[in-house]
Amino acid sequence: IWNKKNIRTCLGCHIKQEKTNLFRIANIKINQDNEKENRENNNAKKDKTKINNKVILDETQNMGGRGAYICSIQCLEKALEKNFLQKRLRINLSEEQKENLKQAISKAER
Repeated sequence: IWNKKNIRTCLGCHIKQEKTNLFRIANIKINQDNEKENRENNNAKKDKTKINNKVILDETQNMGGRGAYICSIQCLEKALEKNFLQKRLRINLSEEQKENLKQAISKAER
């Protein structure tokens, strides 16, 4: 019997599995400039150009940010082809980011 809290759906094949059997891809927002300065000045509006997104394979499955689950490299390719991953993470992925994800998942599958 599955614990409902730990069930996730693969973006490629749409099969529900326990999250420990899936790879989590996370969209992390990174503030590169003056993060400390923004905290000190609470009234200052955040400059969106200073925030970069980093899409990574979340091996711990505990990182913050928007996440998506994939069960295999084939499902990753399908999710990228049909733009499921980009929609779930709310980001446009560059070809370099797509290749980095493919390499990370193929290494993790071994």
